[in-house]
Amino acid sequence: MAYCLISLDFNVTPAPSPPGKIEEIIDAVAVDEQAVQQELERIKERERAKEQAEKERLEAMKEAERQAEELRKQREAEEQRLRELQEQKEAERERRELEEQRLSQLKEQQQKLEQERKEAERKLQEEKEAERRRQEELERQRKAEEERLAEIERRKEEELKRLEEIERKRKKSARQRGSAQATRGRGTRPGRGTVTGTDGRGRGRTQRGTAKTGPEHSGTLCRHD
Repeated sequence: MAYCLISLDFNVTPAPSPPGKIEEIIDAVAVDEQAVQQELERIKERERAKEQAEKERLEAMKEAERQAEELRKQREAEEQRLRELQEQKEAERERRELEEQRLSQLKEQQQKLEQERKEAERKLQEEKEAERRRQEELERQRKAEEERLAEIERRKEEELKRLEEIERKRKKSARQRGSAQATRGRGTRPGRGTVTGTDGRGRGRTQRGTAKTGPEHSGTLCRHD
């Protein structure tokens, strides 16, 4: 606008002035030109200030954009970190659940094994107790059999002793009767006679026949069972 005013001022053809006023006009033009220069300097200064302000505004905008980008990156990094942390927490939760499940299964297996062990121990104890009772019964039967056999042996010995005693008494009685008959036989005649003896059971038996005298023919007729 200042350049337009200057150009308009110089293009206007002034009316012829008196010679006295020419110098005044020249001085006025010089003053106006200095004012114009000052105005131009002020305009340039404003333009420079405006440019500087725009530059600073642009730099501030760039800085704000940079900071915003930095904040965006930080926010994205934080969000990524939070996502990773959440994923880690989820993985840790799943791992903990799996571990708890494994421990629960292991506990169940241990309880089952402990129950089986106790059952096996109970059966083994029952088997031992049954074996002990069986051995005791066998020992009792063995002792009873030994006692039975001992009793049989004792009875056999008693029976043998009893039979030996009977045989001894029988022989003694037979010897005594033989001696008595031999004594009586010496006073009788030879010939038929009567021989009396026992049959081995203590009962008397009479046999008629020819009696021969002499100790070697005297005796007792007996029957052995």
